[in-house]
Amino acid sequence: MKLIPCASVVLISMLAFGAFSARAALGVVTNYSLLNLSLIIKTNKGPVTVKQMTKISVGTAKFGTKELLNLLQTANWANMSFPTGAKIVVGWDSPWNSQILVVDKTGTNVLYAVPNGGTQQFVIYFNYQAGAFTETFDQNLPGFDLWNETYTYYVQLEDDSTGLKLAGYPTGQQNYNQKWDKNGTYTTWTDTETIFMGGGLGGSQEVDYNPNGSVTGTINLTGKGKGFNPFWNAVE
Repeated sequence: MKLIPCASVVLISMLAFGAFSARAALGVVTNYSLLNLSLIIKTNKGPVTVKQMTKISVGTAKFGTKELLNLLQTANWANMSFPTGAKIVVGWDSPWNSQILVVDKTGTNVLYAVPNGGTQQFVIYFNYQAGAFTETFDQNLPGFDLWNETYTYYVQLEDDSTGLKLAGYPTGQQNYNQKWDKNGTYTTWTDTETIFMGGGLGGSQEVDYNPNGSVTGTINLTGKGKGFNPFWNAVE
């Protein structure tokens, strides 16, 4: 079964984008979890020397879901403007298989599949390493399988054009519930996950090729759907 460190000026320049033409949807996703992130990122500013006295200070900025959506619209990523109401989700269906997606306000029409490799990428390995868990498995009809598990995740957000790189192994918590009816047919699933950024085991963090950075905050996922979740049911 189952950081983005940067000074404010770097963040502002990284998120600048123009008006790009919209494109047709790439397909649909039925089973997905909404992704929201809320991070505080810090990195060293350049040294300032006055009268033979050098000082190095720290720049701090917030990086959340809005800033991530803005970044994903830039030329090195989607190169397009997302419509009002666009969301970031993790798609559990094939062919997405836990890939991060941008969808329209309906939540099902895929506008952009975020790359999970290369020089521009944002990828999360959700069950990189399983940990301690509790589980209640009701084998009756109807029944359910409910678990709460601690995972080690792998997260990498990289944009080589700006020198942005976050890679590490944070810990997270998942609550998952799969239900089935009196005939043994899957009916509904729910998924809630919180990834605690800043406490990862190893990895690297840099912005503008400055490795002296730190990040705190969370990546949160909430999802529900009908039938069964093909990704998490396979993990179990």
